[in-house]
Amino acid sequence: MKTPKLLIFSLALILVIVSCRVQTPTATAPVVETPLPLPAAPETTSSAKERFINAENFGKLKLSSSLQASTGAIECGWSKDSSVISVMDITHAGLYDAYTLSLVAEFTGDEYTALYSVSPDLGLAAYSLDGKKIQIYDFNAKADRAGITPEFQYGGVFFSSDGSLLAVDSLETIEVVFFDTYNGTEVNRVSGFETAAPVYSARLSPDGNVLLWLSRGTAQPMDIKTQKFAPALSHEDFIADAMLSRDNAKVATAAAGTLNGVMQPLLTLWNSQDGQVLWQMGNTEYFSSLDFSLDDSLLAAGTLNEVIFYDVGSGKELSRLKTGGEVINSLKFSPDGDALLTCSTSGIAAIWKIMS
Repeated sequence: MKTPKLLIFSLALILVIVSCRVQTPTATAPVVETPLPLPAAPETTSSAKERFINAENFGKLKLSSSLQASTGAIECGWSKDSSVISVMDITHAGLYDAYTLSLVAEFTGDEYTALYSVSPDLGLAAYSLDGKKIQIYDFNAKADRAGITPEFQYGGVFFSSDGSLLAVDSLETIEVVFFDTYNGTEVNRVSGFETAAPVYSARLSPDGNVLLWLSRGTAQPMDIKTQKFAPALSHEDFIADAMLSRDNAKVATAAAGTLNGVMQPLLTLWNSQDGQVLWQMGNTEYFSSLDFSLDDSLLAAGTLNEVIFYDVGSGKELSRLKTGGEVINSLKFSPDGDALLTCSTSGIAAIWKIMS
């Protein structure tokens, strides 16, 4: 039986639980940030080592809690301290206490809103009402912090891991432009990626040092500071998802390809430095989401109604976690390594932890 949780919620919790809706900003000057309420501390008798998900204990993962957060969750994430999770769909985003799953704050748009990304660590959301101006919404202030109007048509919009930067990829030239989320000013541009098809996207490594370019069947890592490219990783079919390991030494990609003479959904692990294939594994259903455990010993792959775990070193399939909830379109290990968050197309967000 769990012991009562520590009574450490402050009066701020009462204020921010109130539902937040989009407000038109009166100015674009930075607002003074107030912290999200302190979540309840988890009660546990197991040691930190026993809770840490790795290749030895992942078989003890059990459902800790779940939430019908949306009618169709698109993306989920963790705050840096693992105390808050975010769940986002096309027009709505909620921040939830990771221990109680109580609503901490939310953003709710309307039929004209396109919600692009959420940075749970700083409590920010990026959205647009017209496909041109990008608004940075502050969950704490319940108002827009800044507005960004790129001088180009854009596709993908995503935050850096610490929420300080917003990356926007151009549809006119193959480049990614970074903006400061406090004042909306441009701070950096990276380019040089080449593709025959001018359709591409990009994503950042967990540490924010590497940009992974994606275009149809090609993935290519680039060091942001030096803007030097590693070898391109070529696939037979479109890439459904791709993820850099925590140490940036490996890249996992999900794309259909030929294995043992059969065209099938493939999970491929690459050496990010020399572009060599380390191993490949097939599956009957396509892989929809990927993430590495905190120690890079496990690779979790979401698919239809389950998460498949692979040993990073050998490529051996270790186990399958039955989740229900249709396709797992987003999954994330917590930054402290103690939990796995899954979000499915049914709108269910679930937290899985090591339990005896």
